Amino acid sequence: MRRAWRTALTGLGLWLAVGCGRQGAGEIQASGTIEATEVTVAAKVGGLLRRVLVAEGERVDSSAVVAELDQVDLDWVVRQAEAAMAVAQAQLDLAVHGPQAEDLEQARAAVEQAEVQVRATGLDRRRAEALAAEGAAPPKQLDDARSREELAVAGLSLARAGLAKLRAGTRPEQVAAARAQLAQTEAALGAARQRVADCALRAPLTGVVTRRLREPGEMVAQGLGVVTVTRLDPVRLKVFLPEEETGAIRLGQAVEVRLDNPDLPVRRGRVSHISPTAEFTPKNVQTREDRVRLVFGVEIELANGDGLLKPGLPGEAVFLSVDEMGPGDADRR
Repeated sequence: MRRAWRTALTGLGLWLAVGCGRQGAGEIQASGTIEATEVTVAAKVGGLLRRVLVAEGERVDSSAVVAELDQVDLDWVVRQAEAAMAVAQAQLDLAVHGPQAEDLEQARAAVEQAEVQVRATGLDRRRAEALAAEGAAPPKQLDDARSREELAVAGLSLARAGLAKLRAGTRPEQVAAARAQLAQTEAALGAARQRVADCALRAPLTGVVTRRLREPGEMVAQGLGVVTVTRLDPVRLKVFLPEEETGAIRLGQAVEVRLDNPDLPVRRGRVSHISPTAEFTPKNVQTREDRVRLVFGVEIELANGDGLLKPGLPGEAVFLSVDEMGPGDADRR
Protein backbone atom coordinates (compact mmCIF):
# COMPACT_ATOMS: atom_id res chain seq x y z
CA MET A 1 0.00 0.00 0.00
CA ARG A 2 2.83 2.40 0.91
CA ARG A 3 4.58 1.58 -2.36
CA ALA A 4 1.39 2.34 -4.32
CA TRP A 5 1.06 5.75 -2.57
CA ARG A 6 4.73 6.54 -3.27
CA THR A 7 4.24 5.67 -6.96
CA ALA A 8 1.15 7.88 -7.18
CA LEU A 9 2.87 10.82 -5.48
CA THR A 10 5.94 10.45 -7.71
CA GLY A 11 3.79 10.52 -10.83
CA LEU A 12 1.90 13.59 -9.58
CA GLY A 13 5.15 15.39 -8.72
CA LEU A 14 6.63 14.63 -12.13
CA TRP A 15 3.48 15.91 -13.85
CA LEU A 16 3.67 19.15 -11.87
CA ALA A 17 7.43 19.53 -12.51
CA VAL A 18 7.14 19.30 -16.28
CA GLY A 19 3.91 21.27 -16.26
CA CYS A 20 2.51 19.65 -19.35
CA GLY A 21 -0.66 17.90 -20.41
CA ARG A 22 -3.12 17.79 -23.23
CA GLN A 23 -5.43 20.78 -23.36
CA GLY A 24 -8.19 19.72 -25.66
CA ALA A 25 -8.00 17.64 -28.82
CA GLY A 26 -4.48 17.49 -30.23
CA GLU A 27 -3.11 20.39 -28.14
CA ILE A 28 0.04 20.02 -26.03
CA GLN A 29 1.17 22.54 -23.43
CA ALA A 30 4.27 22.67 -21.27
CA SER A 31 5.89 25.06 -18.81
CA GLY A 32 9.55 25.98 -18.80
CA THR A 33 12.07 28.77 -18.41
CA ILE A 34 13.91 31.07 -20.81
CA GLU A 35 17.55 30.19 -21.51
CA ALA A 36 20.25 32.00 -23.49
CA THR A 37 23.70 31.17 -24.88
CA GLU A 38 26.34 32.38 -22.43
CA VAL A 39 30.08 32.55 -23.19
CA THR A 40 32.91 33.54 -20.83
CA VAL A 41 35.69 35.47 -22.60
CA ALA A 42 38.95 34.03 -21.25
CA ALA A 43 42.57 35.12 -21.62
CA LYS A 44 44.54 33.15 -24.21
CA VAL A 45 47.83 34.32 -22.66
CA GLY A 46 48.69 35.19 -19.08
CA GLY A 47 49.60 38.71 -18.03
CA LEU A 48 48.61 41.93 -16.33
CA LEU A 49 45.06 43.07 -17.11
CA ARG A 50 45.52 46.62 -18.36
CA ARG A 51 41.97 47.65 -19.32
CA VAL A 52 38.41 46.32 -19.27
CA LEU A 53 36.54 48.20 -21.98
CA VAL A 54 32.94 47.12 -21.24
CA ALA A 55 30.50 47.40 -18.36
CA GLU A 56 27.79 45.01 -17.23
CA GLY A 57 24.64 45.48 -19.29
CA GLU A 58 26.54 46.90 -22.25
CA ARG A 59 25.85 45.48 -25.71
CA VAL A 60 28.88 44.28 -27.68
CA ASP A 61 29.29 43.08 -31.25
CA SER A 62 31.06 39.90 -32.26
CA SER A 63 34.89 40.34 -32.41
CA ALA A 64 34.74 43.61 -30.45
CA VAL A 65 37.63 44.10 -28.00
CA VAL A 66 36.31 43.80 -24.44
CA ALA A 67 39.61 43.83 -22.50
CA GLU A 68 43.36 44.25 -23.02
CA LEU A 69 46.40 42.66 -21.38
CA ASP A 70 49.77 44.39 -21.05
CA GLN A 71 52.03 43.34 -23.97
CA VAL A 72 55.35 45.08 -23.26
CA ASP A 73 57.23 41.84 -22.53
CA LEU A 74 55.81 40.20 -25.64
CA ASP A 75 56.95 43.13 -27.82
CA TRP A 76 60.56 42.23 -26.95
CA VAL A 77 59.93 38.62 -27.92
CA VAL A 78 58.66 39.80 -31.30
CA ARG A 79 61.77 41.92 -31.87
CA GLN A 80 64.06 39.01 -31.05
CA ALA A 81 62.15 36.79 -33.46
CA GLU A 82 62.37 39.43 -36.19
CA ALA A 83 66.16 39.67 -35.74
CA ALA A 84 66.56 35.88 -35.89
CA MET A 85 64.50 35.79 -39.07
CA ALA A 86 66.68 38.47 -40.69
CA VAL A 87 69.83 36.43 -39.96
CA ALA A 88 68.23 33.28 -41.36
CA GLN A 89 67.17 35.15 -44.52
CA ALA A 90 70.73 36.41 -45.06
CA GLN A 91 72.13 32.91 -44.67
CA LEU A 92 69.65 31.56 -47.18
CA ASP A 93 70.49 34.31 -49.70
CA LEU A 94 74.19 33.48 -49.36
CA ALA A 95 73.49 29.78 -49.88
CA VAL A 96 71.28 30.33 -52.93
CA HIS A 97 73.36 32.94 -54.77
CA GLY A 98 76.76 31.42 -53.97
CA PRO A 99 80.08 33.27 -53.53
CA GLN A 100 80.68 36.76 -54.90
CA ALA A 101 83.39 37.65 -57.43
CA GLU A 102 85.69 39.08 -54.77
CA ASP A 103 85.49 35.80 -52.83
CA LEU A 104 86.67 33.87 -55.87
CA GLU A 105 89.46 36.35 -56.53
CA GLN A 106 90.66 36.07 -52.95
CA ALA A 107 90.68 32.26 -53.19
CA ARG A 108 92.71 32.35 -56.41
CA ALA A 109 95.23 34.71 -54.81
CA ALA A 110 95.56 32.30 -51.88
CA VAL A 111 96.39 29.48 -54.31
CA GLU A 112 99.03 31.56 -56.07
CA GLN A 113 100.59 32.50 -52.73
CA ALA A 114 100.69 28.84 -51.70
CA GLU A 115 102.36 27.89 -54.99
CA VAL A 116 105.07 30.50 -54.44
CA GLN A 117 105.63 29.15 -50.94
CA VAL A 118 106.02 25.62 -52.31
CA ARG A 119 108.60 26.73 -54.84
CA ALA A 120 110.59 28.69 -52.21
CA THR A 121 110.62 25.85 -49.69
CA GLY A 122 111.61 23.42 -52.43
CA LEU A 123 114.60 25.58 -53.33
CA ASP A 124 115.62 25.76 -49.64
CA ARG A 125 115.34 22.00 -49.34
CA ARG A 126 117.57 21.38 -52.40
CA ARG A 127 120.22 23.81 -51.05
CA ALA A 128 120.19 22.06 -47.69
CA GLU A 129 120.61 18.71 -49.39
CA ALA A 130 123.69 20.01 -51.33
CA LEU A 131 125.27 21.44 -48.22
CA ALA A 132 124.58 18.28 -46.26
CA ALA A 133 126.24 16.19 -49.02
CA GLU A 134 129.40 18.31 -48.76
CA GLY A 135 129.27 18.10 -44.94
CA ALA A 136 128.86 21.89 -44.65
CA ALA A 137 125.42 21.75 -42.98
CA PRO A 138 124.16 19.75 -39.99
CA PRO A 139 121.42 17.12 -40.54
CA LYS A 140 118.89 19.26 -38.57
CA GLN A 141 119.08 22.02 -41.16
CA LEU A 142 118.09 19.52 -43.85
CA ASP A 143 115.26 18.15 -41.74
CA ASP A 144 113.89 21.67 -41.12
CA ALA A 145 113.99 22.47 -44.81
CA ARG A 146 112.07 19.31 -45.69
CA SER A 147 109.44 20.05 -43.00
CA ARG A 148 108.87 23.57 -44.34
CA GLU A 149 108.38 22.18 -47.84
CA GLU A 150 105.85 19.62 -46.64
CA LEU A 151 103.87 22.34 -44.81
CA ALA A 152 103.90 24.48 -47.94
CA VAL A 153 102.60 21.60 -50.07
CA ALA A 154 99.80 20.95 -47.56
CA GLY A 155 98.88 24.64 -47.58
CA LEU A 156 98.69 24.60 -51.38
CA SER A 157 96.34 21.62 -51.30
CA LEU A 158 94.09 23.42 -48.80
CA ALA A 159 93.99 26.60 -50.88
CA ARG A 160 93.12 24.68 -54.04
CA ALA A 161 90.32 22.83 -52.21
CA GLY A 162 88.86 26.14 -51.02
CA LEU A 163 88.89 27.55 -54.54
CA ALA A 164 87.26 24.42 -55.92
CA LYS A 165 84.51 24.62 -53.28
CA LEU A 166 83.69 28.21 -54.19
CA ARG A 167 83.62 27.40 -57.89
CA ALA A 168 81.31 24.42 -57.29
CA GLY A 169 78.82 26.59 -55.37
CA THR A 170 76.61 25.69 -52.41
CA ARG A 171 75.46 22.10 -52.10
CA PRO A 172 71.70 21.38 -52.27
CA GLU A 173 71.79 20.05 -48.72
CA GLN A 174 73.15 23.38 -47.45
CA VAL A 175 70.43 25.31 -49.28
CA ALA A 176 67.76 22.99 -47.82
CA ALA A 177 69.16 23.48 -44.32
CA ALA A 178 69.11 27.26 -44.76
CA ARG A 179 65.50 27.16 -45.95
CA ALA A 180 64.50 25.03 -42.97
CA GLN A 181 66.19 27.46 -40.59
CA LEU A 182 64.30 30.36 -42.18
CA ALA A 183 60.98 28.49 -41.90
CA GLN A 184 61.67 27.83 -38.22
CA THR A 185 62.33 31.50 -37.51
CA GLU A 186 59.20 32.49 -39.47
CA ALA A 187 57.11 30.16 -37.32
CA ALA A 188 58.62 31.59 -34.13
CA LEU A 189 57.89 35.12 -35.31
CA GLY A 190 54.31 34.20 -36.20
CA ALA A 191 53.76 32.65 -32.78
CA ALA A 192 55.16 35.74 -31.04
CA ARG A 193 52.93 38.08 -33.06
CA GLN A 194 49.90 35.90 -32.34
CA ARG A 195 50.58 36.14 -28.60
CA VAL A 196 50.63 39.92 -28.92
CA ALA A 197 47.32 39.81 -30.81
CA ASP A 198 45.86 37.55 -28.10
CA CYS A 199 46.44 40.33 -25.56
CA ALA A 200 43.27 41.88 -26.99
CA LEU A 201 40.32 39.83 -25.69
CA ARG A 202 37.44 39.80 -28.18
CA ALA A 203 33.78 38.91 -27.81
CA PRO A 204 33.02 35.62 -29.61
CA LEU A 205 29.41 36.61 -30.29
CA THR A 206 27.04 39.58 -30.36
CA GLY A 207 25.28 39.98 -27.04
CA VAL A 208 25.17 41.73 -23.69
CA VAL A 209 27.86 41.75 -21.00
CA THR A 210 26.20 40.00 -18.07
CA ARG A 211 29.22 39.64 -15.74
CA ARG A 212 32.50 41.50 -15.33
CA LEU A 213 34.77 39.01 -13.59
CA ARG A 214 38.12 40.88 -13.38
CA GLU A 215 39.30 44.45 -12.89
CA PRO A 216 42.35 46.32 -14.30
CA GLY A 217 45.57 45.69 -12.41
CA GLU A 218 44.86 42.02 -11.71
CA MET A 219 47.22 39.30 -12.90
CA VAL A 220 45.28 37.02 -15.22
CA ALA A 221 46.38 33.45 -15.87
CA GLN A 222 45.91 31.76 -19.21
CA GLY A 223 42.37 30.45 -19.51
CA LEU A 224 40.96 32.66 -16.74
CA GLY A 225 37.65 34.37 -17.55
CA VAL A 226 37.45 38.17 -17.69
CA VAL A 227 33.88 38.96 -18.82
CA THR A 228 30.77 36.95 -19.66
CA VAL A 229 28.75 37.74 -22.78
CA THR A 230 25.19 36.45 -23.22
CA ARG A 231 23.39 36.24 -26.56
CA LEU A 232 19.82 37.51 -26.01
CA ASP A 233 18.57 37.16 -29.58
CA PRO A 234 17.45 34.51 -30.13
CA VAL A 235 16.70 32.86 -26.78
CA ARG A 236 15.29 29.43 -25.94
CA LEU A 237 12.38 28.19 -23.85
CA LYS A 238 13.23 24.74 -22.48
CA VAL A 239 10.34 22.49 -21.48
CA PHE A 240 9.96 18.80 -20.66
CA LEU A 241 7.40 16.46 -22.21
CA PRO A 242 6.51 12.85 -21.38
CA GLU A 243 7.33 10.16 -23.88
CA GLU A 244 3.89 9.87 -25.49
CA GLU A 245 3.72 13.63 -26.18
CA THR A 246 7.31 13.93 -27.35
CA GLY A 247 6.49 11.57 -30.23
CA ALA A 248 3.92 14.07 -31.50
CA ILE A 249 6.43 16.94 -31.63
CA ARG A 250 8.51 17.70 -34.75
CA LEU A 251 11.53 19.92 -35.36
CA GLY A 252 10.44 23.25 -36.79
CA GLN A 253 6.93 22.95 -35.36
CA ALA A 254 5.37 26.30 -34.47
CA VAL A 255 4.83 27.11 -30.80
CA GLU A 256 3.08 29.96 -29.03
CA VAL A 257 4.76 31.11 -25.82
CA ARG A 258 2.94 33.05 -23.11
CA LEU A 259 4.88 34.61 -20.25
CA ASP A 260 3.63 35.22 -16.70
CA ASN A 261 3.98 38.98 -17.20
CA PRO A 262 0.68 40.07 -18.81
CA ASP A 263 2.36 43.13 -20.34
CA LEU A 264 4.52 40.92 -22.56
CA PRO A 265 2.86 39.81 -25.81
CA VAL A 266 2.47 36.21 -26.92
CA ARG A 267 5.55 35.10 -28.82
CA ARG A 268 5.72 32.71 -31.76
CA GLY A 269 8.65 30.29 -31.79
CA ARG A 270 9.80 27.00 -33.29
CA VAL A 271 10.98 23.68 -31.95
CA SER A 272 14.77 23.77 -32.41
CA HIS A 273 15.86 20.68 -30.47
CA ILE A 274 14.32 17.48 -29.13
CA SER A 275 16.49 15.50 -26.74
CA PRO A 276 17.09 11.94 -27.95
CA THR A 277 17.42 10.65 -24.37
CA ALA A 278 15.11 10.78 -21.41
CA GLU A 279 15.93 12.90 -18.37
CA PHE A 280 15.34 12.07 -14.72
CA THR A 281 15.12 8.43 -15.81
CA PRO A 282 14.88 5.82 -13.01
CA LYS A 283 17.69 3.28 -13.00
CA ASN A 284 15.32 0.32 -13.33
CA VAL A 285 12.23 0.83 -15.51
CA GLN A 286 10.28 -2.38 -16.02
CA THR A 287 6.58 -1.62 -16.22
CA ARG A 288 4.87 0.24 -19.05
CA GLU A 289 3.22 2.51 -16.50
CA ASP A 290 6.63 3.73 -15.42
CA ARG A 291 8.03 4.03 -18.95
CA VAL A 292 5.35 6.50 -20.09
CA ARG A 293 6.40 8.91 -17.34
CA LEU A 294 9.87 9.47 -18.83
CA VAL A 295 10.42 13.06 -19.89
CA PHE A 296 12.43 14.53 -22.76
CA GLY A 297 13.85 18.02 -23.04
CA VAL A 298 12.45 20.18 -25.86
CA GLU A 299 13.92 23.57 -26.81
CA ILE A 300 11.89 26.29 -28.51
CA GLU A 301 13.78 29.10 -30.24
CA LEU A 302 12.30 32.58 -29.83
CA ALA A 303 13.23 35.85 -31.52
CA ASN A 304 14.11 38.52 -28.95
CA GLY A 305 15.01 41.62 -30.89
CA ASP A 306 13.44 43.86 -28.24
CA GLY A 307 15.43 42.15 -25.46
CA LEU A 308 12.37 41.69 -23.24
CA LEU A 309 12.86 37.94 -22.79
CA LYS A 310 15.39 37.46 -19.99
CA PRO A 311 17.06 34.21 -18.96
CA GLY A 312 15.20 32.59 -16.07
CA LEU A 313 11.74 33.95 -16.93
CA PRO A 314 9.01 31.28 -16.79
CA GLY A 315 6.84 30.70 -19.85
CA GLU A 316 3.98 28.52 -21.06
CA ALA A 317 4.38 26.85 -24.46
CA VAL A 318 1.46 25.75 -26.63
CA PHE A 319 2.48 23.44 -29.47
CA LEU A 320 0.31 24.28 -32.47
CA SER A 321 -1.24 21.61 -34.61
CA VAL A 322 -1.21 21.78 -38.41
CA ASP A 323 -4.70 23.30 -38.42
CA GLU A 324 -3.59 26.10 -36.09
CA MET A 325 -0.40 26.96 -38.00
CA GLY A 326 -0.34 29.78 -40.50
CA PRO A 327 0.54 29.33 -44.19
CA GLY A 328 4.15 30.32 -43.57
CA ASP A 329 4.42 27.92 -40.63
CA ALA A 330 3.15 25.00 -42.69
CA ASP A 331 5.64 25.70 -45.48
CA ARG A 332 8.56 25.64 -43.06
CA ARG A 333 7.64 22.43 -41.21
